Amino acid sequence: MISTILLSYSSSGEAGAAGLIIGILTLLAFWIYNLLKPKAKEIKSNIILNINPNNVKSLVEKGYLEISRKNFSSAVDYFQKALKLSSNSIDALVGVAFAYHLINDYPNSKAAIERYQENAVNGKLDDFSVALMTYLYGHHCYMEENFEQAQNCKENAKTFAILSDDAQEIIQSLNLY
Repeated sequence: MISTILLSYSSSGEAGAAGLIIGILTLLAFWIYNLLKPKAKEIKSNIILNINPNNVKSLVEKGYLEISRKNFSSAVDYFQKALKLSSNSIDALVGVAFAYHLINDYPNSKAAIERYQENAVNGKLDDFSVALMTYLYGHHCYMEENFEQAQNCKENAKTFAILSDDAQEIIQSLNLY
């Protein structure tokens, strides 16, 4: 990616050195933006939670921030608090199932997946949550030696993940079965 950006700037008709400098500055701006984006989300969530500690959306965001920091138990706490406030929150159910899975607490992960399946009919679903939950459910099937169902889930999860870059990245990094 870096070489593509730099090459496009240096061969775009501008002077070679000027194009290279513009390319480097563009990459630097992109890097800084991506570095600060999670911090901005955290600051926003903290402000909202200071005003209203019962804001489910901010609790879920904090849970995902904790997952990104590999603080999985803390993530579970945020998702559980969100679920106490809104027991049918699809986002909180997805998050808690994922966090439990990451700490190898498969019984609680499976229980959250089952609650998700019960509530998914009434909730607003997005490609990320459908892909991730289908994949996690497939892994539970695999662990229970239901290999045919596990393979179906894996294929369905990949289909849903096509529509969500985040889900594709997570599923590829998990590579559970």
